[in-house]
Amino acid sequence: MGGGPATAVGKTNSSRNATKHGMYSPMVVLPNESEFEFNALKQELINEHSPVDTVQLMLVHDLAVLVWKKRRLESLESRMISSRIADPISSEELQDELMFYFPKDREWILDLLCALTEEFAGIHQHRRDYAEKMIRLFQILRAGDLERMKTDCPSLDEFIQNRADYRMLSPHMRTSEGLINTMFSLTGSGKDDQSFLLVELYGAMDESKQILWGYEHLAEIQRGIEKIRDKRHMQMNYRSNTHRLYGELGKSMARTCSELSRHQQIYQGLISQGLIHPNQQIAATVGGKGSSALLQKCGSDELPNSQQVSRSAQEREEEREAEQLKNLIKLNKNCERALHLEGLRNRRLFKMPQFTKRTRSH
Repeated sequence: MGGGPATAVGKTNSSRNATKHGMYSPMVVLPNESEFEFNALKQELINEHSPVDTVQLMLVHDLAVLVWKKRRLESLESRMISSRIADPISSEELQDELMFYFPKDREWILDLLCALTEEFAGIHQHRRDYAEKMIRLFQILRAGDLERMKTDCPSLDEFIQNRADYRMLSPHMRTSEGLINTMFSLTGSGKDDQSFLLVELYGAMDESKQILWGYEHLAEIQRGIEKIRDKRHMQMNYRSNTHRLYGELGKSMARTCSELSRHQQIYQGLISQGLIHPNQQIAATVGGKGSSALLQKCGSDELPNSQQVSRSAQEREEEREAEQLKNLIKLNKNCERALHLEGLRNRRLFKMPQFTKRTRSH
């Protein structure tokens, strides 16, 4: 026995496993879409085209399905392109667009591009100079020098305190005197113990240098990023199959609108010929379960009263109604047959890249 789902719910969920964009899916409203919004769209098209019989209502429904799928395709394409453009940019990818070398160890600067303002660069310029001065005077540093650093260069003091948290220094090592005397060994370096303060001063100076380098090349980096995003956009448009789907949906919408317009012209022609009374119409109502048609007849004050006409007039009225009914039945059959053939052509178009029209020899 197979290992597939056994319950009805499981089979329904399994049938949707291969759904990608839903353009060829027999389901009109996918599970992640709103049926209320689809019904609202359908009602708008009904109000716009005012279908007067069942065939016209079916054509309006088909048009609503095509518009719904086109909106779905637009939303899907937008999400795909936006996701690809928003992917992180590597230094190797950026290097191809720059006229200077972009070190891989400086990729983290790409996350700070929005923060690289003139004020931010000024802070790091001061921090780099202050750290460089303290490195030169490290042999004669005193606890008072670190106390003055808290007021003269708060950003450097904050950097050192954060590094102390990372190294998990004890409270007495965090004091000014403790920071000067604390020694530690770099794991795997094979070197002797080094001063914690000296190592972190070099680290602060190096970080500030990289930020200043990023600020200096900010305009060129931003232009390179824009070029990369434009290339990604073009690649997504080239690789995606949406242009073919747009074409198929557009052709189907044009055929459906043309068929609906033709049917309405025929119906108006029957009215002008007196085969259909102008006050007789089919009102389409859209509900939660589908559509229904209701034949509304004109009032007795607008139709001839049977008690006021002769027997011959009654016979002519009956013959006219019989002919009218016959024409309506014939019209509906022809339109339903045409709609059926159009549906078959649409299904072939959605399942095959192209199909050939058979020619009939006379």
